[in-house]
Amino acid sequence: ELLELWAAWGALAFLGCWFLYEALCVGVLWFGGLLGYALAEYWGIVHVRTLQSRWLFPRATGLLYGGILLYARSWPLGPSWLPLWCLLSTQFWLMFSLLWRFDSYAQLQETPPHQLLYRSLLLPATAISRGDARK
Repeated sequence: ELLELWAAWGALAFLGCWFLYEALCVGVLWFGGLLGYALAEYWGIVHVRTLQSRWLFPRATGLLYGGILLYARSWPLGPSWLPLWCLLSTQFWLMFSLLWRFDSYAQLQETPPHQLLYRSLLLPATAISRGDARK
């Protein structure tokens, strides 16, 4: 079971690296956008912990990436550094403003929730049943 888990991780890592390489071949905007999206997904899973942040972060991130895709579609020959800079600076502003406004004053537990995420992803799967475990 552990070999299957590591093989799946290896396959996903290879697929992710290939996807990033193809995005870099298309342009710097797509490469930076994919890295920013990966950062936003990580931040949304690990650091967004209050109800206000959970409501606001996905909607604001969706609007931000939708606007960047609309810009790239409408002006394909425009400068790629401008939307990439706007995307990343706005995303960092959103992440840190939500962190300082909502999440740092919520008096949440000290242990981060990503420990549970890593524990559930890296440990081998076990059978769950309602019956007696000694059978």
